[in-house]
Amino acid sequence: SNPKVESVLVRLLSPSNSATVLCNALALVSCTVNRGSTALDDFLKLTSRRPEAFNFVSLLEHSDSAVRARCCRTIGNLLSPSDAFYNSIERRIIPLIHCLHDKDDQV
Repeated sequence: SNPKVESVLVRLLSPSNSATVLCNALALVSCTVNRGSTALDDFLKLTSRRPEAFNFVSLLEHSDSAVRARCCRTIGNLLSPSDAFYNSIERRIIPLIHCLHDKDDQV
């Protein structure tokens, strides 16, 4: 994996970014990991080494419903190709469950 790419990804996925930046960054992650197992493996290694790289708990609690919805879709895309991402989220599953009860129907 490329340290510069990792650094940019961590900055883009920072919960302090605007909703537009976060939604675009999450869409980029989704598209990239769906293109092949190498990208998924690289992303999983990054999130294993640097959990802050994809702080999905904060993104699921974001004030903007579009960010919450995009985060849910991204998690689904990470889970669908293999069971590798399950290990990464196992300890943080409660916020995912709470997301199912979001006040916004689009989430």
